[in-house]
Amino acid sequence: MNERKLQIKQRKLPHWTIEDAVYFVTFTLIKGELSDKEKEIIFDHIMDGHGEFYDLLTFTVMPTHVHIVFNLLGNYDLSRVMKGTKGASSHLLNQSRRTNGINWLDESFDRIIRNREELNNTIEYIFINAVKADLVNDGNDYSFYFFNDNWKLEE
Repeated sequence: MNERKLQIKQRKLPHWTIEDAVYFVTFTLIKGELSDKEKEIIFDHIMDGHGEFYDLLTFTVMPTHVHIVFNLLGNYDLSRVMKGTKGASSHLLNQSRRTNGINWLDESFDRIIRNREELNNTIEYIFINAVKADLVNDGNDYSFYFFNDNWKLEE
């Protein structure tokens, strides 16, 4: 029997990882807000990793932060995937802005989704995020929101 092993790392925030987990991750800009063009750049970059590094369930790119729910694919590690996602998207932002430097806070908030109820609450939270921020009246109308109807959670 293959036993799953929980790994816990601590920086300023705790980071728990375990094989086959569903993760809810939030990463935040250091300063300022993303324009719609920049949100599209980040949205497209996250979509590009779908099927290669992670299997996306849902995500939204907000003016100051990103919420994402996924499971990792292959032998990819959460910290490596997040470093790559934030690093590459920061590079793309810098190209668009004709600037250089780091755009995202160093640490992300990550959480292992523990059960179906928590997953459903997290999906609803992400869906309603743009509505609560007064960006749209209906979460389905937000251009930088994605939900994967074909995503399957292993029970």
